Amino acid sequence: MPSKRPDIFPEFEKPQRVFLPKPLPGDPEMPDEELEESVKRTTPGDPDPEQKPGEPPEEPEQPQEPGAPEPERKTDIPTVPE
Repeated sequence: MPSKRPDIFPEFEKPQRVFLPKPLPGDPEMPDEELEESVKRTTPGDPDPEQKPGEPPEEPEQPQEPGAPEPERKTDIPTVPE
């Protein structure tokens, strides 16, 4: 972040914002990476794109059955001494 102090680097002015030129007819269309990533994340059965090769896939958490007892919760959370 540039300094707000006027005595540091006074010879530098605020840089102008640069805009990319509009594509011309016949230019190749750039792929929409966000759309591709969202499809990868939402398509069931596809491998996780962030999974490292050689690691077993993470098991999805199974929803609790209504009659099943709740799992034990850890109560040994340390507290700050007063």
